Parts: sequence; C-alpha cells; structure tokens
Amino acid sequence: QHQWKRSIPEDPVEDDSVHIEDTTSIVNCEPRYIGHDLDPKISTMLRTICLTVILLMAGLEIDPVALWNLSGMVIRATFIPCFVECIVIAVMSNLVLGFPWTVGFMLGFVLAAVSPAVIIPCLVSLSGRGYGVEKGIPTLVIAASSADDVVAISGFGIFLGLTFFQDASMVQLMMHGPIEVLLGVSFGTIWGLMAQWIPHKQHRNVTFFRWIILFSGGLVALFGAHWLKYDGAGGLATIIMAFVAGMQWRKEGWGDHNPVTKVFTKMWIILEPLIFGLIGTEIQIDKIDPETLGWGILVLVTALLFRMVGTFLAVSCGNLNAKEKIFLAFAWMPKATVQAALGPIFLERAKLLQMTEMYQMGEQILTLAVLSILITAPLGAVTIMGLGPKLLEKKKNEEDEVDGEDSDPENDAQEMDNINDVDED
Repeated sequence: QHQWKRSIPEDPVEDDSVHIEDTTSIVNCEPRYIGHDLDPKISTMLRTICLTVILLMAGLEIDPVALWNLSGMVIRATFIPCFVECIVIAVMSNLVLGFPWTVGFMLGFVLAAVSPAVIIPCLVSLSGRGYGVEKGIPTLVIAASSADDVVAISGFGIFLGLTFFQDASMVQLMMHGPIEVLLGVSFGTIWGLMAQWIPHKQHRNVTFFRWIILFSGGLVALFGAHWLKYDGAGGLATIIMAFVAGMQWRKEGWGDHNPVTKVFTKMWIILEPLIFGLIGTEIQIDKIDPETLGWGILVLVTALLFRMVGTFLAVSCGNLNAKEKIFLAFAWMPKATVQAALGPIFLERAKLLQMTEMYQMGEQILTLAVLSILITAPLGAVTIMGLGPKLLEKKKNEEDEVDGEDSDPENDAQEMDNINDVDED
C-alpha cells in the first residue's frame, strides 16, 4: 500500500563516506516561495502581456468628447495627488525612518504611482453597467491613471540617478520624462492611425485583424520601451493607440463596447487571475522587516489620507457632486504593478555597486513597497466596486426611459379619464 517505502532500504547501509554532518547539504529546509522558482524573464513577459490587454481596454473605453470636456481636471488629477503623496512620504521617511531627502523623494514616487492593473478593470466593469458614464468619470480615471504612472516613474528615475550617480547630468535626468511622453505620444498616434484604416471596414474579418493590429502594437510599445529604458513611454503609447483607433471606429458606428473590446474582455477573463497571481509572487513575507512594519504602516496611511484630500480638491473645480468626488478619492488609492516593479530596484542597484551602507535602506524600501500592495490593492478594488454603484449615477438606457414613460401614473390616469369621457359621450 505504501509505495514510497520501497525506496528506503530495510537495513541501514554502512558507508564511511557518508556522515551525519552531510545531511544539511542533502536536505534543504529553508522556506521557499513559488516566486523564487519562477524565471524572472517569464514573469516579466507574462506581466507585460497582461498589462497590454489592460491598457488597450482602457484606451478603447476613453470617450473623446468627455476627455475634451474634462481635460483640465485630468491634468489636475494627474499631478496634484501624485505630488502631494510624494512630498508627504519624503518628509515622513526623513523624520521617521531617517532617509536622506533624495531617497525619500525616490520612495515617494515609487509609492505614489497608482496601479492600472487594479483600477482599470474595476472602472471598465462599472462603465459597462453605466455608472458614471454621463459625466465621463471612467474616462477621467483611466486617462489620469496612465499619465500618473508616467510622472511617478519619471520622478523615480530622476531621484534614483541623484542618489547613485551624483556625477550624472541633471539635464539628462530631467529630460527623461519629457522624452518618454514624446515617444509614447508619437508611436501611439502613428500606430493608432494605422489601426483606423487597416483593414478596410468592409473586410469580412475586420474584427480579427483590428484586434491583431492593436494587440501587436501594444506588445511592441511595452517591450520596445523597456528595451530603450523608457518604460513610461510604453504604457502611454498603448493607451493612445487604442484611443486614436477607437475615435474612427466610433464614427463608423461601433460605439463604446465594440467587437474588439469584447475580444479583449474575453482575454481578460483568463489573464486577470494570472496577473494578480504574478503580483502575489512579489510579496515575500521574509522580506518584511518587523522593525520597519509599524513605522511603514504609519507612513503609508498618513500619505494615503493626504492623497485622498488632494484628489478631492483636484476634482473640485468641475461639475462633479460630492459623492462623485468621494468616489474618485477612493478610486485613486490602489497600488500594485509599479510598486512590484520598482520596489526591488534600489536594493539591487546598491548590491550591484557594492554600497553596503545602502542595504538597510533598500530592504526598508522593499518592505514599504510590499506593504503598499498588501494594504491598498485589495482595499482599493473592494471600495471601487462597492462604492461605485452607491456614489455614481447610472446612465439610463433608452428602453428604460420608454418603459418609465409608459408606466407614468399621471399619464395613465389622464388616459383613463379620456376614455371615460368618450364612453359617456
């Protein structure tokens, strides 16, 4: 019955070459995580594919009219919450954790970036059910979240260079962000224009080929930007190419939920658990320093509160009511993908340059990045999906309006009176 016993000899084998001290080298009892056994290249490739689908879905959901009407609010929502949280984290990490100012601001930009992997699927789901569509709230959040990541990654690169490469040119570091924006906008616009007209709208397989062109363009943008060391440009280009292509498709009558979007939605059913599982592999409990845990939670919670206040103020100058502003303050909270990608970089760079005095700060930064994922990703997703139907107005369909008019009690009473008058006559 016990097949495994066959491999164990009944009589012990006497061998002078085997000693009891050698068992430590034979049996490895150290705790391991599934992420340790996953090839980093495969993990990065899978995360990039998932992110491509997310960003393309986001770009197709952006309404051009709503984006034009909310352009000022998008700019404010991109910069104000990010800078507010970054400054608060830099100050508190300097006072509480003793970080230098350059490291504090670098940590601030790492933790200030919101996660499209969490926000966009939730907003797409709410948009599909009609919540917040009339005022363009999904468009506002999707557009500003992509730009927010570009700002955060660019700021991180600048202060990382100032920390490790004091001799680096300040002009070169400061131009990194604008170059990312230029590359992203240029490539995204060109590829989006190509996707507008190839293939012809009368082609019998138009949906398949338009999906292929967009998906391949997103992969080229993200992998190419990483190869060029301008990672922020890839995400921006992916959203812009889908947005530009969708503008022409809307004119052809496809509307918000076009056939290409439906294909990406079906892909996301498979890819959603995959990307969150990959993010989970980045959360390694053994990397969490107990001494940093309490102070780290204090820094994160305080920065999140200031960020929510900054978001509320950033969207105040517009036509949104109080409930919608509160929803946006919570929607601007989740963090995951950027923190998982940027969190280990400081420690890796310190080890590469053999700067032992930076090791402890690197471990603390990784701990804070892990904590930000653990706290904000599930909490943000739950609050977006839970508060959305309660705080956002739902768009009424034409059928609902017709049914509402048909079931109006006053109209029914008036019709009955008219019928009675005719019968009396």
